[in-house]
Amino acid sequence: ALPAYSSFDHRRDSRFALDETHAELECAACHKPWPVAGLGEVVRYRPLGTTCVDCHGVQDDLVSRRRRKGR
Repeated sequence: ALPAYSSFDHRRDSRFALDETHAELECAACHKPWPVAGLGEVVRYRPLGTTCVDCHGVQDDLVSRRRRKGR
């Protein structure tokens, strides 16, 4: 959750509008430290992926079940 003083609105100001599940997460759950040569680490805000796979990865059993169901 963003501090009260922030004017950033994920729905308005990003490519990934937060749904009910994602809105409950702390910002650091997605915006993690990223190594930068000569600088150490910085928090990465963009570019970040916007698909489920970008954060959650591919689960073979889920993909197999979807194929069997014809999706």
